[in-house]
Amino acid sequence: MNPKVKKYSFLILYVLLLLGLSTIPPKEIESTPHWINDKVVHFILYTGAGIAFYPALALPLKTWGATMIMGAVDENYQRFTGRSCDLYDWLADALGGAFGTTLSILYAKRRKLT
Repeated sequence: MNPKVKKYSFLILYVLLLLGLSTIPPKEIESTPHWINDKVVHFILYTGAGIAFYPALALPLKTWGATMIMGAVDENYQRFTGRSCDLYDWLADALGGAFGTTLSILYAKRRKLT
């Protein structure tokens, strides 16, 4: 498979996963165990987004910016599914995107050294 197709395919699949998770109705989310922290889930998912966006965009600020935009789109999309748009969820998304971007940069540097 062409490397460009591979990295963009992973990115598109990850974006579809995020949007798919955003369509979960509010009643199903309320039934999740109380020990699961919503902000931690957002951070983890957007760490993955930073990792998915980096190979396609290859620039740290572009990658982080794209994850922040994706988080904002995702939060606004949730309003159409009966869920709320939460600034703190978006901040968790942005921090997760920064962390994922940082992990991707470190991995790329390590690969160049070997």
